Amino acid sequence: MSSPGLSRASGALILNQVTWKPDRKATPVVRELSLNARRGEVTALTGENGAGKSTVLRLMARLLRPSGGSVSWHSDNGRAAGTKPTLGFVFQNPEHQFLGHSVRGELRHALSLRGMPRRQIRLEVDALLERFGLSGYADRNPFLLSGGQKRRLSVAIAFAGRPELLLLDEPSYGQDPNNLTLLLSEIRAAADSGATVVVSTHDPVLLVQCADAINLIRNGQAHPVKPQLLEPPVS
Repeated sequence: MSSPGLSRASGALILNQVTWKPDRKATPVVRELSLNARRGEVTALTGENGAGKSTVLRLMARLLRPSGGSVSWHSDNGRAAGTKPTLGFVFQNPEHQFLGHSVRGELRHALSLRGMPRRQIRLEVDALLERFGLSGYADRNPFLLSGGQKRRLSVAIAFAGRPELLLLDEPSYGQDPNNLTLLLSEIRAAADSGATVVVSTHDPVLLVQCADAINLIRNGQAHPVKPQLLEPPVS
């Protein structure tokens, strides 16, 4: 695992002195926050509820515009890239990203939006269903899945098409040990294949077993924590 830092030369997604508040007179939720999420690594955001973790993810995804500072995507040589990365996003509430009437349909739609040729989509959908433990639910309405199944579907949608940037809000929530192992394996594999992965999480297993860099979000700022200093989760 790599140690966190703010080296532009190795950066992929860089937040530089970012501030955000819901309106001009409000207290900032994020305050002069700087963070570097590197390619090929899992960067974790942790902290108390309400600390601003989900807001930071939305700023990274450009769903929110910073009140100050900058969010930029950089190439390997540290220069700002001219194009935005392909993005996979998992909302804290999985239902916020469901549009179709079946699990298969959700995945098919996601792959279509990412430009995958129609002849390849069926094979890729079947692969995603298998990878995320959803093969037995392909024709089920996504709103009728269990909480854990909805979460895995939302992660599968984010992973569809192998995006360059994955922003995952509580991806392991509601998973039993077997499905947690499955999800951590997928998250790790995405980073190892070159994606930039950022997760917001309270899950000690994810933090210890999967994260390369951990940032404690507190008082609207990011405080790096060395992964090796965390207590191993109780099995």
